[in-house]
Amino acid sequence: TTTYNGTGTVPTNAGSYAVASGLANANYSATPISNTYVIAQAQAFLTVQDTIQYYDGTPKPIFASCNQAGTVTILYNGSATVPTNLGTYTLSVSFTSSSGNYYANPYNGHLQIISSAANILITNYQNLVYTGSPITPTITCAYSYAVTYNGSGTAPTNSGSYTVIAHITDGVHIGADTVTMTIIKAAVTLSWVTQINIALGQPLAVPTPTASVAGTWTYNYPVGSSLPSGIYQLVATFTPSNSNYNGGVVYSILNISGTNLSFFTLNGKFYPIPY
Repeated sequence: TTTYNGTGTVPTNAGSYAVASGLANANYSATPISNTYVIAQAQAFLTVQDTIQYYDGTPKPIFASCNQAGTVTILYNGSATVPTNLGTYTLSVSFTSSSGNYYANPYNGHLQIISSAANILITNYQNLVYTGSPITPTITCAYSYAVTYNGSGTAPTNSGSYTVIAHITDGVHIGADTVTMTIIKAAVTLSWVTQINIALGQPLAVPTPTASVAGTWTYNYPVGSSLPSGIYQLVATFTPSNSNYNGGVVYSILNISGTNLSFFTLNGKFYPIPY
């Protein structure tokens, strides 16, 4: 006869059993034997998912299960508390079989809670007109952000091209946009008299045109020169002192004789009648 831990029932569950065997026939004699009988645990398997998750202000538990009945224990940096904040956490996942007949190799890894992507958009950045004050494009974003212009945090004032980079800075979301912003020169307002009459033999003297900004004037006929009798097209060219403004030209009729003239305009220029 054979007994297992003192009983004749053959064991099923994993464990160690004291086995004893002896001869039950009185016609024979045999020395009883004993030993230890071991039923090893069968292997079970853990499944771990969701080890990379996006931050949203709520706890981020992983999913862990086993293909056999029992208890799955999950620790984050050694604690059962599920983390919420951005970061990397050491994971330890273990399994305890309900029946004691199974084991599973523990899982050791990491949970990463990372920044989530968000939108940031730069618009209204082309052909912005110089005003003398810092100029910025329109930036649309639901979160806090920072902006640089050619690497500087100071918005530009002068005309030119600037690389604008806007990126989210709330520490939770990631996102950026890059554009080339252009500030163009501002227009000036120029005006001049339509006709200048000078007596023959008198040196050329002209009233200075007016401009909406400071600058200098040059003329197609030197001031102070003497010209023969006739009708001339005077051209005054304006160069602004501030390079952020466009220059320009104005026109007038010069009459060396002193006689009043009738004239018409075409493309901004004055022409005497008849022409």
